[in-house]
Amino acid sequence: MDLIKEAALDYYQSSSQIKDEPDLLLQLRRLRFSRFGKKIFIQDRLPFKFEPNVILKEKYIKEAFEFSYNMTYGRMGAHRITRSGGQMSRSLSDIFKDTFQGKLGEFAVYQFLTNYGIECTAPDLEVLPLGYWDEYDLKAGSELISVKTTKGNGTLLLLETDHYNKDGAYTAVPENETPVLYDYFCFVRIMMNRKIHEEDIKYKSFQQFMSNQVFHIQITGFLNHHTFANCVIKESFVIPQGAYITENIKMDVENFYVQAADLLGIEEFIARMKSNSHYN
Repeated sequence: MDLIKEAALDYYQSSSQIKDEPDLLLQLRRLRFSRFGKKIFIQDRLPFKFEPNVILKEKYIKEAFEFSYNMTYGRMGAHRITRSGGQMSRSLSDIFKDTFQGKLGEFAVYQFLTNYGIECTAPDLEVLPLGYWDEYDLKAGSELISVKTTKGNGTLLLLETDHYNKDGAYTAVPENETPVLYDYFCFVRIMMNRKIHEEDIKYKSFQQFMSNQVFHIQITGFLNHHTFANCVIKESFVIPQGAYITENIKMDVENFYVQAADLLGIEEFIARMKSNSHYN
């Protein structure tokens, strides 16, 4: 039994209150903002060590690659060039990287959960036209999960404020569709040993793409809906558009935020999922 499984089992066995705490409210810490001239900078982010905990199967990496290629260079689907309310345009290469990173994150969570015996839907690989997208990333038992993936040095789970209503339901859905309430947001971080270059992808050569490439993946933590709606939204945990996360990285749109160090740990999440009668 690995260390995560042992920790999850210990947490489950010692926490008789899990079933009685459906409305878990995480304790979140705020960022501090500083202003220098017209620029706003984020200060005092809590550190969170990057420790890979998923070795993703190559078949999943290939499926993520092919999906991302078809959505970009393959011209079989489409993604927005700019974010909703955003000002920065993305190149085809940028869209591929964002799509690929996101799909890798979904596969990592899927593989992780199924390895623990938790029934979970596989990531959707249907190629859709502009204006259509999946209403959720994964469904574990009856729980809807939205997966948010960033680079290995990222310490903030970010959720665009324009995409959620005051109750925390996702409203950026296709026309005439009902807003979606996610039970959990999962934060994933990925580090690669070399950058992705356009020549690695535009000829759809997976072998060339994987040459000397290694993916280090960490499922960092989870944010439950109750905390999102009743703390993050109600207490305005918000980074304004135009603020600088680092000296050179500027926020393209306004985002809700949660620091990685404050997220529900994976051991606790697995224990809570196991406490569901569906898995007993």
